[in-house]
Amino acid sequence: MLIQRVKKHPLTEPLTLFHKKKAKAGKRRRTNPEVPFAAALEKIVNKLSAVQEYWPFCKPVSSKDVPDYYNLIKFSMDLQTMKDNIRKHKYETRQQFTEHVNLIVNNCITYNGFNSELTKTAQRMLEMSNKEINQNSQALEKLEHEINPLLGDDPQAALSFLCRKSIERMKAVPNYLLRSYQIIE
Repeated sequence: MLIQRVKKHPLTEPLTLFHKKKAKAGKRRRTNPEVPFAAALEKIVNKLSAVQEYWPFCKPVSSKDVPDYYNLIKFSMDLQTMKDNIRKHKYETRQQFTEHVNLIVNNCITYNGFNSELTKTAQRMLEMSNKEINQNSQALEKLEHEINPLLGDDPQAALSFLCRKSIERMKAVPNYLLRSYQIIE
């Protein structure tokens, strides 16, 4: 038995509601400003990671290689962890990002001392990070305001943002907690 595929003529097929033109990629508007903000920050981290002398800060310090590191350093930070934070959209501002680069430098000072060659390298990395952020400051600032309208000058946008965040938090409350608080008339 031979099975053939029958081609249907486009004019004989019934039209449905699903035959719509696809939007062109160039005309789409991103609705989530966290995506381009994260992409810009990740680009900065990638530039830092690409610099050969910054290799000690690319991955977390191994407790096997440096057994006493975590006795002195309580909040470790490195470029890989920062990249993970970026992908999880944990940074809403340039300041939060810069604080983590500063944490790398401060941890380096705490463990190696202020005059260490490694500390000087970490400080150069911080300078490069600040330079990259300053070069893109206008675009990053605009995205920050879109992510968090409380940073902007529009009170209506700020109020809408607060309401939206409150509703998100209320939805996150488990039902069994809500049942224990009943309104009595």
